[in-house]
Amino acid sequence: MNLNRSLSRLVSSQTLALNQKAKALAASGRKIYNFTAGEPDGNTPDHVQSAAIHAIQSGKNRYTDTAGIIELREAICRKAKNIYHRTYSTDEVIVSSGGKQAIFNALYTLLNPEDEVVILTPAWVSYPSLVQMLGANVVEVSSTIEQGFVPDVSAIASAITDKTKLLILNSPCNPSGAVYTQAFVNELVDLLEKHPNVFVISDDIYEYYVFEGEFVTLSKHPKFPKERLIIINGVSKSHAMTGWRIGYALADQRIVSPMKKIQSQVTSNPCSISQYAALEAIKTEDEKPNPFKESFKQRRDIAFTELSECADLRVILPQGAFYIFPNVEKVISKSNLQTDVELCDFLLDTCGVATVPGSAFGLPGHLRLSYGLPIEELRKGISLMKEGLSKLEKKA
Repeated sequence: MNLNRSLSRLVSSQTLALNQKAKALAASGRKIYNFTAGEPDGNTPDHVQSAAIHAIQSGKNRYTDTAGIIELREAICRKAKNIYHRTYSTDEVIVSSGGKQAIFNALYTLLNPEDEVVILTPAWVSYPSLVQMLGANVVEVSSTIEQGFVPDVSAIASAITDKTKLLILNSPCNPSGAVYTQAFVNELVDLLEKHPNVFVISDDIYEYYVFEGEFVTLSKHPKFPKERLIIINGVSKSHAMTGWRIGYALADQRIVSPMKKIQSQVTSNPCSISQYAALEAIKTEDEKPNPFKESFKQRRDIAFTELSECADLRVILPQGAFYIFPNVEKVISKSNLQTDVELCDFLLDTCGVATVPGSAFGLPGHLRLSYGLPIEELRKGISLMKEGLSKLEKKA
């Protein structure tokens, strides 16, 4: 069958695929401890649900402006002023069906074939796939567990060429839980001053999951120009609204305007009811802060302590998001397994523990575990994982 040749560059999301496999096994009656899901386990806050119900009952069920209702865009602008100390007009905001669509709109707007996009790995699975889908090239800058999964700025400098169009940043990071320091951001901004044609997408979706210190992002840096910055955010992670599909982008109007054109021809406006729910979530963030953060911090500490007890795992304490990213190279080297993908299959098939291989995020030899499980399930799942690792067949 003669299909689009660019499909050869596109792969399915491994995180979604593994999550679906785990759910299918659970539906068949098997007990599965699912560490694959990148979402809070709590429910959407009551006041946000009530806003959605009120919107339905008030007849807010029709098309909206492609870029989102004006009230929501105004609330996003106010938040940007408070958080980033940047001034945006409502014409510089676009609300999309999730942060992923906002990122795609931005990439489609910015990239031409053969442009280069620098991605700091380990990185969210969709960044490289979306870039490659558009015919641009990914340049990975890798980091290690010894570096806290944040590369040296000198390595980023070495990756930038005359073809570099864009740098994608994500802190707190999915999958590693790494959080940028102010010193790192300062050094990065100094580097980017030397490359005035390079844009930055700053994916700030995990802003409310910084467990120690403050949320640090290039989006806040006063020296980085607004004209080269695309801020991505949403309510999925902060308010347990992953299924509501609301994300947004803030950028210069010259970038947002074509993003609106793209969205108008692909999905039009995001769900109207979800927009009114997101409006309630954002406008009440100060008085009703993230209800999940402390619970995630407690579970992070448990996951770190439990995994640290396994001699063949190397693990560092994640500073943010809700993932932990142990190095499993020693486990694999001692066994008859060859890859982290095979290890994930072993853990799921043998132990009923679902994880995601680090290779999905550009860093083989690791596993990503989302610790958004009830505490007893978290402990039991990690216990079964450690038990399974101890029983791995050793190399002859």
